[in-house]
Amino acid sequence: MLEMGMNSVIDPFVALDFPQAVHVRALKLLNSIAQASTVADTLHAADRAEGFAFGIETVKDAYALRP
Repeated sequence: MLEMGMNSVIDPFVALDFPQAVHVRALKLLNSIAQASTVADTLHAADRAEGFAFGIETVKDAYALRP
């Protein structure tokens, strides 16, 4: 997670009200981007995050199509 100060933690996903499992995965993906030590690691983590976002959008659209 991204930290600010000694004890406060920034969680950019709180306002999105994700289910717990999705919230945890989103934080892990964000952390993997923040912890990447090479360009290749950063691009790999960013690609995974992009796939995750695409999956979230797909599920949202699928629910919108339900009668």
